[in-house]
Amino acid sequence: MRPFKSVLFSVVTAALLATTALPAHASSAAPGNESVAAATIQNAAPTAAPVYRFWSDTYNGHFYTTSAAERNSIIANSPTSVWRYEGSVYGAFTRQETGTVPLYRFWSDSYRGHFYTTSAAERDQVIRTYPQHIWRYEGIAYYVYPSSYIGAGTVPVARFWSDTYLHHFYTASTAEATQVKSSYPSHIWRYEIDGFRVPAGRPAAAPLPTTPAPKPTPTTPGNPGDVRNCTDFNTWAEANAWFQTYYPLYGDVARLDQNNDGIPCETLAGFPY
Repeated sequence: MRPFKSVLFSVVTAALLATTALPAHASSAAPGNESVAAATIQNAAPTAAPVYRFWSDTYNGHFYTTSAAERNSIIANSPTSVWRYEGSVYGAFTRQETGTVPLYRFWSDSYRGHFYTTSAAERDQVIRTYPQHIWRYEGIAYYVYPSSYIGAGTVPVARFWSDTYLHHFYTASTAEATQVKSSYPSHIWRYEIDGFRVPAGRPAAAPLPTTPAPKPTPTTPGNPGDVRNCTDFNTWAEANAWFQTYYPLYGDVARLDQNNDGIPCETLAGFPY
């Protein structure tokens, strides 16, 4: 099932390099998560937005978004087995900047995953070739530099393919890419190419929402036994409050309701009937 259909996948995510070959997709395993948390976050270009990454043990794939509100909604509403937050992994642009190209996004109900390309020709070919349940076009995810970009201040995003999980994996971290190459056999994660380029520094992530303190769990009072008499209370309201605390759980243990009508200590001051 596609998680958060009305919200979750209205997001921006990672991308594929522009090619003429169409990919097979479905899911992926989580490579190199340890190095994401360990990597130093540097200051990025002022217009670059942080791209947040999640990993799913359920869908066997990653999910990317530049929306802090969407990130917070996923964290608040999804168990970590469905989407586990991994932090800000690189920067991208929410509007087109000089030298950048749009990243086009498709969603597949059949493969339970996204497909991304910077190629308008490939985008159009996918739209013409595949029915909606295979690849449905969702628009521009965000803007990145093409892999051919030679300007200073950018880094490549390595693209991996899994024959086992039928998903791509993307990372702008040299350390993470090296770890994946050395830790996994090629049928699990095979390096393909540097798919695109992003600003060299990762923007700092927006602060996570404060988790509210859990509400205290109500405790059930123990059975007090026959320890009170009507004369122990100053008013009927006091007697009734004590009676209503224990009566639903243990019955009239102190025998305050002499006529068994569910009303205790009817002779005390303040009795309303």
